[in-house]
Amino acid sequence: MKLSIRPFETKSLPGDFEKMMWKKLEMAVHSIHKQEAARHPLEELYTAVNDLCLHGFTDSLYDKLEKTCEDHIKSVFSKLEGKRLSGVKFLSALSEVWEGTCIELTVIKTVFGSLDRTVVLHNSRKALWDMGLAIFRTIFTNSESTKTRTLTALLEQIQFERQGTSINQGLMKQTLSMMTSLGIYDLFEAPFLQETRRFYSEEAATQLAKEGDIGPYLYLIQSRIAEEGNKVEAYLSFHTRKQLTTDVLQCLIGDHAQDILDKGFVSLMENKKVAELRLLYSHFDLPGVQKVELLKNSFRIFVKQAGAKKVLNEANDSSMISDLLVFKTELDDVLQNAFSGREELGYTLRDAFEEFINMRANRPAELLAKYIDSKMKPGAKETDEQLEPLLDQCLDLFRMIAAKDVFEAFYKKDFAKRLLLGKCASIYTEKVFIGKLKAECGPSFTSKLEGMLKDMEVSREVLSEYSGEDTNLSVQILTESYWPTYQSCQVLLPTKLSTALDGVKTFYLKKILRPPTSLANLPLHLHR
Repeated sequence: MKLSIRPFETKSLPGDFEKMMWKKLEMAVHSIHKQEAARHPLEELYTAVNDLCLHGFTDSLYDKLEKTCEDHIKSVFSKLEGKRLSGVKFLSALSEVWEGTCIELTVIKTVFGSLDRTVVLHNSRKALWDMGLAIFRTIFTNSESTKTRTLTALLEQIQFERQGTSINQGLMKQTLSMMTSLGIYDLFEAPFLQETRRFYSEEAATQLAKEGDIGPYLYLIQSRIAEEGNKVEAYLSFHTRKQLTTDVLQCLIGDHAQDILDKGFVSLMENKKVAELRLLYSHFDLPGVQKVELLKNSFRIFVKQAGAKKVLNEANDSSMISDLLVFKTELDDVLQNAFSGREELGYTLRDAFEEFINMRANRPAELLAKYIDSKMKPGAKETDEQLEPLLDQCLDLFRMIAAKDVFEAFYKKDFAKRLLLGKCASIYTEKVFIGKLKAECGPSFTSKLEGMLKDMEVSREVLSEYSGEDTNLSVQILTESYWPTYQSCQVLLPTKLSTALDGVKTFYLKKILRPPTSLANLPLHLHR
């Protein structure tokens, strides 16, 4: 007995199988395009697609579906072009077409899932969604009327918004998202950036031509930068931000940086408008602008010119130092609070200050020494707490004065008078300031000043130990080389005073082993 195995009998497909299946599917696609319910159950449609793919009709089915979708989208665009719409109404109609197409493609992708998976698996054709987008993109870009009206409407809406009119940002976002999905966003971006440059170039020229303060223009720049940033957040592509920001800054600031400075920098400085100066600096320091070098030059010129007026006007010598201290304080405030303490601008300030303060050779040094003298004497209106920072400010001026030897000479002379006449408001403050001068210029600069203080201490010690007849006698024992030179003169002292002086001299000679400084020429103070 023999066992034989026979293959399963295969049923042959009807001759009109493909035609019958496609007719059913075509009716379903038309229903989808009309956004109506299909006549056949979805399960039956899925089975029809699957059967066609299984029996080798994949490419034929794909071609038929693609042609049907293309005819439908052409028809939709033809109707859209026939409508006499423009502006926001046209964008609304286009948005409806796009939204409808996306819904239809989603349903088609679901019904023709087997076909979609087959073509993707074999990497032979585009996925159905991409196929639909490609058809839409081709028809849109080939339609000059639709393309032109779309771009015109978009740019028109942006123009309205820049002029202060509220627009439908949601509609703008939907339209531009459509162009992004289709890969044709650049069709909008190029003319948009061109129109942006035109708009802001004209606005800059108009605003700068107006009379008045530059402040409003600086605030306008700030608001425009924010507005354009909001556009990116609301409806523009994120990739547009960088070039958009660059173009806006270039048109409003970069192309007119020197004009901005010429028009209003001096006024802002003279009126101490720190907020506007801060805004100016922040604009000039933005990436893509970097015009701080121009700002630095204007800052230098202003400091030099304004300072020169204070130094060169001899009629104002009495108030020169106090005016310079106020001026320097105001400039430091601008540097810190408007220019963020930028180091290079700090160097610019110091260089300009040094340049103008030395225009009158020795006079500022002399007046600074006299100003400090007036503040060190009793009766100055400043308290001890106020005096120390004031002296620090004076020291700052001293650093910038070239004639430091002149300052030393006048300061030494005035300091000697304060010591000898008992006109020092605070010995402690005198010592602190001398210590600062020493730290600034070295020990040799203050050695004689420190010697004067030492002499006064020695004089007090000697008199405290001396027990002569006249306890009210006040004598200063001075080291001649420390003190300013005074013209010698012969003084005929009363007998009692001469006797008292001889007593101090004898006591002092016994106290030390070396010959004392000449007492004959020393200032003497007798207090009864």
